[in-house]
Amino acid sequence: MILPNNSIMFIFQPFTEYGLEKILPIFLVFSLIVLLIVGILYLYEVRYVKE
Repeated sequence: MILPNNSIMFIFQPFTEYGLEKILPIFLVFSLIVLLIVGILYLYEVRYVKE
């Protein structure tokens, strides 16, 4: 297999044959990373960007 076992591409496949035990941890890590990035950018905008 070309993709590693924890690749984000497993989530975006339209007809995935993988179970939730494989998809759910990948989705949770991806969601946590996205929320962390959005939170950091929000705090940066609020603190440092002046109008």
